[in-house]
Amino acid sequence: MSADLAHIAALAAAALLIVAPLLIAAAFTHLANRRRNRLAPELAALERIWRHPARRRRNTRKEPRP
Repeated sequence: MSADLAHIAALAAAALLIVAPLLIAAAFTHLANRRRNRLAPELAALERIWRHPARRRRNTRKEPRP
């Protein structure tokens, strides 16, 4: 009887060791996505400014350096 309980406890511990990191990773991913969704309008505006065509033209050189 106690061997059966020990076996069940060992299986439960192994399952917990496998599942716990997955649950923790899922929780962090969920929280990061919530934060990004809350900041989405500001991030989109910054990206539009950063990827503006005039900025790209200004950063390219028409003639190679000597």
